[in-house]
Amino acid sequence: MKSWKDIAFTVIAIALAVRIIAALIGLENYRYANARGMCNEFDTKDPVARVLKEQCLDETFEVSSSLWLLYKAIF
Repeated sequence: MKSWKDIAFTVIAIALAVRIIAALIGLENYRYANARGMCNEFDTKDPVARVLKEQCLDETFEVSSSLWLLYKAIF
């Protein structure tokens, strides 16, 4: 039987791995949306419009599967 320290370490390691994978998927989604030219209606010379473009890119989810984004981010 595992000790409570081993179980706690395993739970923390799994939580960190899930968080890193979620961040990687989010970054790849942002990169994909930016590369496809989405949210280009905002003028990036205007600071307010730049913030709006960043929000638009963060909220845009074009790909149908998170696993595909994870695959693209790794390879």
